[in-house]
Amino acid sequence: MELVRRQSIAYFVNVNGDCIVDPHELIPHAPCKYPPITAREHLMTKHLASMGITPDENNKIVDKTKL
Repeated sequence: MELVRRQSIAYFVNVNGDCIVDPHELIPHAPCKYPPITAREHLMTKHLASMGITPDENNKIVDKTKL
């Protein structure tokens, strides 16, 4: 079997934070699993999750590493 090398290239996009991301718009006939969210909220949630911090149900920041 031949070894095939794979290359990857980083691709960065500067998103407008006020942009609404609505999964239902991508596949309108499918049931929606997630509610619409702004790009800023989504990116901040992912950033905080990478540090073990998640927002609670009232959007207050909870540091799960200190629980």
